[in-house]
Amino acid sequence: MRRTPLHGHTSGFTLLEMLIVLAVLGIILALGVGSVIGWIRSTQLREAATQVEADLERVRSGSLRFNRDAQFQVLSATSYQLTVNGRDSVVTLPNATLGPVGTTVTYSAPHSLLGSAPQPLRISVGPKSRTVRTIGLTGKVVIDASN
Repeated sequence: MRRTPLHGHTSGFTLLEMLIVLAVLGIILALGVGSVIGWIRSTQLREAATQVEADLERVRSGSLRFNRDAQFQVLSATSYQLTVNGRDSVVTLPNATLGPVGTTVTYSAPHSLLGSAPQPLRISVGPKSRTVRTIGLTGKVVIDASN
C-alpha cells in the first residue's frame, strides 16, 4: 500500500515550472541558432572566395605553363568557366553568388600578363560578401579581407 504525505504534497515539478524552463531553453536556442547560421555563412563565403581565387590562379599559371592564352569568365550568378590549354571547364558555386555576370579575365601568353583590365569579382553569401581581384599587369590574385 502506498502512503500519501500528511500535507498532500508530492515531489516533482509543477506544470508552471516546466513551462518556464522550456521558455528559457527556447530563448537560448533561438539566440544560438542565429550565431550558428552566421558562422555557416561566413564559412561558405570564405570557401567560395578561396575557390574562385584558386581557379583564377590556375588560369594564370596555365597561361604561363602551356604558353597559350587562358581565360576566366563569369557565366551566371552561380557559375564560371575556365579555359586553360584550350580546354573549357565550368565550375558551379553551390552556396554563393558571383558577379558581375559576363566579367572576363584573360591572361595572355607567353608571360601570363593580363590581357584585359583588372575587374573585381564580388562573391556573396546572404548579406556578407568578399571581393576577389587581380592586381597589376601580372594579374596576381588576392582576396580583399576588408569585407
